Amino acid sequence: MIFNSLSELENFIREYIPKSVEQKYNGDWGLARTKKLLELAGNPQEKLKVVHIAGTSGKGSTAFLTSQILISQGFKVGLTVSPFMFDFREIFQISGQLLPEKKVIQYFLEFKKYIDQVEFEVGDNGIIFEKPTYHEIIASFAYFVFDKEHVDYAVIEVFMGGLWDCTNTVSNPNKICVINQIGYDHTEILGNTIEEIAAQKSGIIHVGNEVITIEQEYPLALEIITNQAAEQQSKLTIIRSQNITNLSYDGSLQSFDFNLQDFVLVDLKLAMLGRFQVYNCALALTVLERLAMRDEFIINETALRKTLEISQFSGRMELLEIKYKNQTRKILLDGAHNEQKMAALISNLKDLFAGSKFDFLISFSNSKDSEKMLQQVCSVAGMLTVTEFILFETKAVTKKSFVLEEMKADLDSLGFKNYTLEISLEKAFEIAVESLPTDKILVITGSLYFLSFIYKELEKIKS
Repeated sequence: MIFNSLSELENFIREYIPKSVEQKYNGDWGLARTKKLLELAGNPQEKLKVVHIAGTSGKGSTAFLTSQILISQGFKVGLTVSPFMFDFREIFQISGQLLPEKKVIQYFLEFKKYIDQVEFEVGDNGIIFEKPTYHEIIASFAYFVFDKEHVDYAVIEVFMGGLWDCTNTVSNPNKICVINQIGYDHTEILGNTIEEIAAQKSGIIHVGNEVITIEQEYPLALEIITNQAAEQQSKLTIIRSQNITNLSYDGSLQSFDFNLQDFVLVDLKLAMLGRFQVYNCALALTVLERLAMRDEFIINETALRKTLEISQFSGRMELLEIKYKNQTRKILLDGAHNEQKMAALISNLKDLFAGSKFDFLISFSNSKDSEKMLQQVCSVAGMLTVTEFILFETKAVTKKSFVLEEMKADLDSLGFKNYTLEISLEKAFEIAVESLPTDKILVITGSLYFLSFIYKELEKIKS
């Protein structure tokens, strides 16, 4: 098979998206199949120095910050994030850059033979593995690419959960595990209790791994992480509020002090907004300190500080000023796509812009609890514009938002009246921006897939 473009390759892989939840997340069998796929490819994941990041909220930002910090120290860094915002190649980016299309196609054509082979392989229980799924393919391909590119470190964001996630294939004890805040999301897969969800998240911890986590909102989650680390004979570091002091915001940058035993950094400046981003940054800084100790390199503090001052992760508390019909508008983009992330967004809006009301443009993936998220939005909303999106459609699956009728029902049940429903995403964006008072901020939030469409609208304005 020949791929003439990256889009052809991406469409090919999408045909491996399962039709049902049971096929998509089939526990240890899916992980066993992923391990078999990687085994056929020469176990590239075991040749890498991996930083593996799990959690319900903040894992994407933590992965991004970790990669940026390591890049600032002169290392070649592979980064896997999910979902991607603009380009499929974000899933296996190298030092913040996308690989050339021709190279990606070349690597995939080499990798494809293992995909074809694994479906006829037989597992330990005598059952044929069958075709791998979309996420199993892209996770394995990312490890394959990072090995081919000879990265110094591979920063891997868990796709979902941890224990049975298709990224959880590294048995090398030099892996560093990072576990961010744990809350309720994907309960139909991970379980309905914090105990069940935390057990899944902490499943990335293997024998001898270094483990870094954060003071958890739910004490039971921290207890489970602690127990798993002890069981796997892993060193555990917990970042607490006392490790982060003198936090302030000057209208453009956050400032804070970070101290971890002998590793002390005073008056750090962070471009990424929100208190939770400071904690994500603290996790990333702890990874840096641990790697510097283990791999014996000296931290370049000047380069580190400069990187934190300019690093911005698209769609995470991203405050922009845009020119629209000769007037300046302020918009804030944040992919708050579950209840915990939405709570963090609303809390940070209240902290940064005390007493303000905001206009919102929203669209949620239809797999989420829209009413609980809307309830939080309505607490600080002046005006709501609600729209729909369809990310893609294949023979197997369609990824889309809640339809407007469902969102209307939720808003009516909450007693919120000041909203506009618009099925056209482009028209909804236009309505929300045009009606925005110049002294207000338009908050655009919901699914990260939705935000990827919004960025296209922003590009139209620039052009």
